[in-house]
Amino acid sequence: IETPKLFIGYNWSKEHFTGYLGTWSATQHFINAKEENPLSQKLLEQLDEVWKDDEKFEVRFPLFMRAGNK
Repeated sequence: IETPKLFIGYNWSKEHFTGYLGTWSATQHFINAKEENPLSQKLLEQLDEVWKDDEKFEVRFPLFMRAGNK
């Protein structure tokens, strides 16, 4: 059965986005292994160049489903 393309969308500020990146398990594993945050000041400064503090961008997360019938 063909399913529609679904997603969840949010309008996020830069602060929301970087906060979300910090919650990723891969980010947390890196911090625990290296005792260093991969969301370095340099990376955040580069993000500042393209994303103003008062701007919001739509962030979309695709939803996947498997559907069928007997």
